[in-house]
Amino acid sequence: NMKILIILILSISVITGYSQCNKELSDIAISKLKPNYTFQKEVKVKLKKDKNVAKGKPAEKIIQNLVLTAGQNYMFYSQNSSENLTKVIFELNLGTRIIGRSYLNGRHYKGISFMCTKTGTYNLSYNYEKGEAGCSVIVVSSVKF
Repeated sequence: NMKILIILILSISVITGYSQCNKELSDIAISKLKPNYTFQKEVKVKLKKDKNVAKGKPAEKIIQNLVLTAGQNYMFYSQNSSENLTKVIFELNLGTRIIGRSYLNGRHYKGISFMCTKTGTYNLSYNYEKGEAGCSVIVVSSVKF
């Protein structure tokens, strides 16, 4: 009986950890938007442990294209699951130019603020430190300037 109870408790904690990965995590992230900012998009991040890191290779980055509009001040903000071992690391690029990073000089930042002066397709790349597995949401919001 005790064995069944322990298995049940462990199962529930795993299920609730994964359930926080979806709607609940998005709701938390969106609720933290600044009042004058408008929600634009959310990028759901759910990655398995990167096996290449154990082989001495850098953690693979996932890249997503986003069309951003000139005349908008964008805010990229991350919300990490409490189950994660580390925080999501994301970077915004236009071509080869780095616009902003959420991890710099060994320090994690919650977000990137960016004044868009050129409409175009930007790249948002993300992964976890040391290729860890994790679940996060990156919320994109904007306000006109």
